[in-house]
Amino acid sequence: MAGLYHLQHDQMARDLVCGLLAYMQQITYKQDEILDSPFTLPDITVNLNDVLKKINGAGPLVDHIATIAERE
Repeated sequence: MAGLYHLQHDQMARDLVCGLLAYMQQITYKQDEILDSPFTLPDITVNLNDVLKKINGAGPLVDHIATIAERE
């Protein structure tokens, strides 16, 4: 949390964090689907481009966020 303080003056960093947090949130929702139905095979696909479009983050940040998300 302390590191987020340093993002207040860097718009690109804030946008990256916003996109990554939205992506992680969608992954968490999909994980909840697995926990809710452990004996079925739910669709757990999370598409980064779809998530970014929902938060209006699609654009030049897509490549940066995709690179970070793939490594994590």
